[in-house]
Amino acid sequence: MSKYERAKHEFLLDQAIYFIDKPDLYLSIKNKMALALGQPGSAIRICGSAYWGKKYRDETPFEPGVSDLDIAIVSPLLFSQCMTEIREICAGFTDLTPFPVKGSENTYETFRQYAVKKGMLRADFLPNVPTMQKLKRIAHHVSGDYLEHFSRITTCIYDSDDAFALKQTFALEKIGGS
Repeated sequence: MSKYERAKHEFLLDQAIYFIDKPDLYLSIKNKMALALGQPGSAIRICGSAYWGKKYRDETPFEPGVSDLDIAIVSPLLFSQCMTEIREICAGFTDLTPFPVKGSENTYETFRQYAVKKGMLRADFLPNVPTMQKLKRIAHHVSGDYLEHFSRITTCIYDSDDAFALKQTFALEKIGGS
């Protein structure tokens, strides 16, 4: 099986380590996120340290109540809606000032790398558009119900299952073995 096929199999089956013995918690979070976003439950995917049981960067263990819960929303429609809002607020990308600044750098170039090359929208690199405002509110609200499990919920929007699976191949190689 290729690395891509293995990543797709691994992540699209939702076998998150933290939830192995907590199926009710898993379904509760997925259902709350899906309902609030108007998305099917299948669009809500768990990734990051709750999935693997350890962080990608330094492989420190997932810590209940301290670690965050990374959720991917795989939705071509939501991705397109957010991109339309970004184009509008940035006047067709002729005005990049709505993009946040991190340090002394505007995040447009990082946004472009993620959106175009990876089919992924990360809230921390986006202008403050309505879709992301809603997503942040929902994640914050749902996070409050699960503070004993996660410090917060973070989200990304992917344009397809393929984009999500391709993004996960790096974690699969590093943390999941080859």
